[in-house]
Amino acid sequence: MFRKILACVTAAVLISLVATALNYNSELAKSYFYYSFIRQFTVGTLIILSIYIFYLVPISIFIDRFVSIKYRHKTSEIALISFLLYSIIPSSLCFILLILFFELKRNLFFTLIIAALSIFLWIIQILISIRVKKNK
Repeated sequence: MFRKILACVTAAVLISLVATALNYNSELAKSYFYYSFIRQFTVGTLIILSIYIFYLVPISIFIDRFVSIKYRHKTSEIALISFLLYSIIPSSLCFILLILFFELKRNLFFTLIIAALSIFLWIIQILISIRVKKNK
């Protein structure tokens, strides 16, 4: 569980840093109505971290438990199956939940964002687990 929280914090900080750096405009920063880099970074990190902790971590716990039970002896398939499940399950749940509230175009956009966030979380979790195995 600690690895998942560490992966969530790392992914949220990295995504927020990249998104803030890409969207930051120094000319508009001089304006009174424009937010500073630190504020954009902090708010972005908190929003992405809340999506990770309250939506993607419970789903990832379910996916990891399912993969460990169902594919116990097939180590070659675990990475592929978990990648597919990490991308399909959160995005399809997001699509089903948001279809009630938003139009289809916006719903597809949110679904792609959730799929990208979940795949990035999966990648960070694998990198952390490789790092931990290397230190043992």
